[in-house]
Amino acid sequence: MGYVGNQTTTSFTSMDKQTITGSGATTYTLSHNVSSESEIEVFVNNIRQEGGSGKAYTVSANQITFSEAVASSDSIYVIFQGKAIQTVVPPDGSVSSAKLATNIAVSGDLDVAGNLDVGTIRATNGTTAMTIDSTGRILTPARPAFSVFYNSSGTEGVTGTVIFTGVHSNIGSHYNTSTGIFTCPVSGFYQFNLNAFGSGASNGATISANGQIVAQLYDNTNSVVLAVSYGHVTSSAFYPNVSFGSAHNLAANTEVKILIGSGEYLYSDATDKYLKFSGFLIG
Repeated sequence: MGYVGNQTTTSFTSMDKQTITGSGATTYTLSHNVSSESEIEVFVNNIRQEGGSGKAYTVSANQITFSEAVASSDSIYVIFQGKAIQTVVPPDGSVSSAKLATNIAVSGDLDVAGNLDVGTIRATNGTTAMTIDSTGRILTPARPAFSVFYNSSGTEGVTGTVIFTGVHSNIGSHYNTSTGIFTCPVSGFYQFNLNAFGSGASNGATISANGQIVAQLYDNTNSVVLAVSYGHVTSSAFYPNVSFGSAHNLAANTEVKILIGSGEYLYSDATDKYLKFSGFLIG
């Protein structure tokens, strides 16, 4: 037999039935809530009863009240007309975007076969986790990241732990401008970058011939050197480059900083050009 539209389903054809055992009372508890007498069929000794005020019975939520007491010798059962005891899977293509809420929290895995049209993905607390624009470009505005620089008032050098107080960006505030430490908020793969030049003294002088400078990316939590850059001067005084880029798999709460050896210096001036540190969570 042909039909127009989605194929019909038989999942709502089975009705629930309840047998009532009399106890001499007039009021009994139904197994399901109902809103009116018309939602159920009541049979006493296999004879259908009429519901409503002044008739054989009335209902209120899950309570049914008979006009006369129900004896144990009476055979009574109730058919729930509006109560389906099965569930229905919506037909393919029947749920449109208009039927979905603006913010949907997904618990567990989301497996998608085919195309998934997404504009914004939010965390369970409503924070925007990812956006995709009309050209397919992906932005992750909540991804932990920082870009800082050594903000000095004049030409000088720094030694020991380098504390970058100038901030271009500090998403999540995981870099501490008071201690010079970035704390990994979650376990993951992180990228760090240092752009620096060696200096021969605290006043920003050049390094003499055959001198060197060592800059370290240091795991302050586990006392481990993650990356090293050596800047060496050969024939004449110079500012050697001690820059690097380095990626590492780090545990949550790992503290990372830039460390310079005792008596060694990095060059900085009043701009953000010469001494910069950045990092971000790759994933």
